Amino acid sequence: MITGLYVKNFRSIRDASLDLGRFTVLNGENNSGKSSVLYALQVLKNIVTSPNRSMDDLLNLNFLNLGGIEEVMFNKKINLELKIGVRSGNTEKPQDLLSYYYWTHTLLGDTLILKGRKPYNFDGNLHVSFPYTLNKGQKIEIGKSPNHTFFWNGVTADQFEGYNEQVDALLLTAEIDQCAANLSGLDVIPTHRGFSRAAFNLIPLQYNIYTEDEVATLLASDKVLLSQVSYYFKKITGKEFSVSLMQVPGLFFLQVKDPGASTSIQLVNQGMGINQIVFLLAKILYSKNRLICIDEPEIHLHPTLIEQFIRVLVEISKAEGKQFLFSTHSEHWIMSLLAEVCEGNLPASDLKVYYLRKQGLETLVEEQEVQENGQIAGGLKNFLESQMRLAQRFFPVEMPG
Repeated sequence: MITGLYVKNFRSIRDASLDLGRFTVLNGENNSGKSSVLYALQVLKNIVTSPNRSMDDLLNLNFLNLGGIEEVMFNKKINLELKIGVRSGNTEKPQDLLSYYYWTHTLLGDTLILKGRKPYNFDGNLHVSFPYTLNKGQKIEIGKSPNHTFFWNGVTADQFEGYNEQVDALLLTAEIDQCAANLSGLDVIPTHRGFSRAAFNLIPLQYNIYTEDEVATLLASDKVLLSQVSYYFKKITGKEFSVSLMQVPGLFFLQVKDPGASTSIQLVNQGMGINQIVFLLAKILYSKNRLICIDEPEIHLHPTLIEQFIRVLVEISKAEGKQFLFSTHSEHWIMSLLAEVCEGNLPASDLKVYYLRKQGLETLVEEQEVQENGQIAGGLKNFLESQMRLAQRFFPVEMPG
């Protein structure tokens, strides 16, 4: 999985490194830079999965167009180096894997960087220009040995040479590919989500699923996914979810049945909280998605529903190997995750919490230590400050005369 993220001179983030857990939470005030962390990952995914697009197009996230390269440079200073990178590791297998992948942009051009550290050491550095059709490459030595090499085009590798009992080609390939593979399994879910219509038509699907029509079609055409979504939806809400195919070819409805009810009603006539849970579960459980980034997952959800949703997400993470990154304003969302740690359902090491704040134009990122008992060392700063302000309004402190 992706175990680390590095962002430099992207939007308001001047320089930040984040360790990512099975669950990672970003909290802070509005405009503190939380969404920029999610967007940085999506930009890097675009570069890995669609490098043959122009730079302006790579900055189009489908749900949001970030504009040109100048617009995403810190303080619009185009002479700076913009850098986004990830660290990938796998400690669950007998052999640890550790590698890094970066994209840098300067006035001189763009560079793709690959670094391998476990079990093999290698470094690749390829200068490209976008659109890039993977028509260039670099011969990379393993451990500075000219007898063990491979050819890297900025995304994938081939032409492995000189392998013997000292170098396992399959293990090396996994080390090389893991960053790109993990990025290809990234999905960012923005705040605008859910289903706005009662009826849908089946449409052709692409690799990436973004729109409500695509998510609805995925539910109607993938029986395994539908079964999973229905199962977890009932665990969260107590309601039954189903897809109803109509006599008109390709036309279908999304439906929900309340406990004890004899008939179903259309999902669009449920509350928006129930509506978005179906949408989120479909995106989360989609087999191609491994790291799911959700902007403000608490929207429209009552605290009771948040707690049950978190319980199910922890269960899904274990059963399906999913990883989550949340940007949130909800203290209850974070506290529900901490309760899972306290109850022993989620190891403290699997939960990372970060507090983001602005200092001038720059976003500062501070990690908040999660303890084994589910407590945050020093408390949740973002919420403590606002609670103290409210407390002072209710119970003003009189200064001694």
